[in-house]
Amino acid sequence: MSFTLIAGLASIGAVGGFFAGLLGFGGGVIVMFPLLYYIPPLLDLARIDAKTVAAVRAISSSFRD
Repeated sequence: MSFTLIAGLASIGAVGGFFAGLLGFGGGVIVMFPLLYYIPPLLDLARIDAKTVAAVRAISSSFRD
């Protein structure tokens, strides 16, 4: 894994996590899925497929309790 990919995903997670915290659980799903799916290709990073994005959202939402 390259440093650019790690830094890109960390920044997407920080921005998305901030807005997801403001919007609650439902808003978090709505915010994080498009961020993880559409933003990495715009930053010339590897595309994350929809199944992986959905799995990441499912796992991360289980830690919010």
